[in-house]
Amino acid sequence: MKKGYTGLLLPAMLLPYVALFAMAGVFSSTQLPFFQWMMECVFQGNAWYLIAAVGCFVLLSIVSSVVFFALSICKKWDPLTLAKTAIIIKCIQIPAYLLIFVLGVVMLITIFTFPFAVALCFLDGVTLFLTGLVVISSVINAVQQKRISRKDALLFAVLQVVFVADVISSVVLFQRLSKGKNR
Repeated sequence: MKKGYTGLLLPAMLLPYVALFAMAGVFSSTQLPFFQWMMECVFQGNAWYLIAAVGCFVLLSIVSSVVFFALSICKKWDPLTLAKTAIIIKCIQIPAYLLIFVLGVVMLITIFTFPFAVALCFLDGVTLFLTGLVVISSVINAVQQKRISRKDALLFAVLQVVFVADVISSVVLFQRLSKGKNR
């Protein structure tokens, strides 16, 4: 895998942080000067422009991750490197996921912030799917190279859509692939 291609994963990696930044812009634009400037000058005081910008970023994340997935399968990139890349991305996202979880629980308290909790849940699911694509490409390439069984591949792929289990299964996949490489 060439290093230049990992830049395709940057939007997916930053997606939970962009969601948090957008929430901060909506909820603290009257208290913090930076967010006040951002909402007034960049988004002209209209939260719908901010939501549209986040939507565009989500689309960019989806397209770039799908392109990365297709390239990794077509060019048969090293599964070990792909698994390592997935672990790095997932670990970078852990602080954002924790904060989003806390905010989501708090936002479920009132009916006025409930839509934001649903939006955060949706964005978490999208991000989980996008980072899971990296692991799934690693799994597909590992099966093609006969480094893991199809049964294990199915298990690794399914665990990519379960929070926390996705990180654990990525680490287990990396360990299994690195042991297989040393043989």
